[in-house]
Amino acid sequence: MIYFDNASTSFPKPYEVRRAVEEALAAVTSHARGVGAGTAAAGNLLYDLREAAARFFGADGPEGAVLTLNATHALNIVIRGVLGRGGTALVSGYEHNAVMRPLFALNRTAGVRILPARSRLFDDEAFLAAWKRGLGESPDLAILSAVSNVYGWILPWREAARLAEKAGVPFLLDASQAAGHLPAGLSPGVSFLAAPGHKGLLGPAGTGLLILGPGIRLPPLLFGGTGHDSASRDMPPFPPERFEAGTQNLPGAAGLLAGIRKVESLGLSSIARYEASLLALAREELAGEKGIHTFFAGDAVRQSGLFSFVLPGEAPEETAAALAEAGFAVRAGLHCAPDAHRSAGNPEGSVRISFSCANTPGEVESLVSFLRERIRKKTATEDAPPSKRDLQ
Repeated sequence: MIYFDNASTSFPKPYEVRRAVEEALAAVTSHARGVGAGTAAAGNLLYDLREAAARFFGADGPEGAVLTLNATHALNIVIRGVLGRGGTALVSGYEHNAVMRPLFALNRTAGVRILPARSRLFDDEAFLAAWKRGLGESPDLAILSAVSNVYGWILPWREAARLAEKAGVPFLLDASQAAGHLPAGLSPGVSFLAAPGHKGLLGPAGTGLLILGPGIRLPPLLFGGTGHDSASRDMPPFPPERFEAGTQNLPGAAGLLAGIRKVESLGLSSIARYEASLLALAREELAGEKGIHTFFAGDAVRQSGLFSFVLPGEAPEETAAALAEAGFAVRAGLHCAPDAHRSAGNPEGSVRISFSCANTPGEVESLVSFLRERIRKKTATEDAPPSKRDLQ
């Protein structure tokens, strides 16, 4: 199998991650709230993960790193926390359902302003002008993906965050497709950052992070035991315990910590350059190829290591099925982001190819060869004269 579905979850997981999960299952007890060597190890593990995550994303300290089930969980904490009692949100037209569904679930109390950019090529200047106008309507929360999960386009999140800060609007960055691939963190204007553990951070499924800016106060999303001030009926007043009801996923935490350390050892800039080289190879090989519509950014530096395409006249699911039969793991459809497809003028969906540092140039060449052959066969069939049976 040639695995090109890293935007869904990274694969294969590094040996260090697999080993960390196994060791945690063998040596760490199920919770960090007790006495004894096992619970001490659990407490140390969670602290080490918070410290690593805070360092990686630029939080002030480990208390600013909340452990979540995934990025969706982290996004819900912020969206419900800020807008649960009413208000409005400003979002791009490229957001995942992990953002859009929580917002529309609050449609009786919260309004949503969506800024689509109806172009096959994302236009930073036009988007930021519209974003600034949207901020002028004084929303209660602004939300933006660092990278489109459909097209790989790097959205101008740093500029958008600074504009939000200037307008006095809290800014939530969805780093689901940036974390572990590109630099993303609590840069000026970013109030909250949500990241999954199982994508670019190379950790196991069922892990994620909410990174909080300094002085952030939100109501909790979940309520329950934390091991702190158990006599109180209320959740602890301070993060991270305020947002972490119940027993944590300790094997997952061990794997996520190992994943972050692996990314740091490889070097984020090295990962970004390597994945950009794979994208550049695909872009160069497919440039000018007739019979395929690719959604590459106008400026190559504005795109991460993933892209989408369609073969005209063929459903994306049909293309993906043919790729799967040939040994390629890809993703097809709307990718849980229908607004992104509408915004790019591609409502029927697409086939998505997403790279990681585990992929090779040879694998990219194999993909290109397969697509060229499929396009050739499809074109030959369409150009063939009608048979005698067709005419009867």
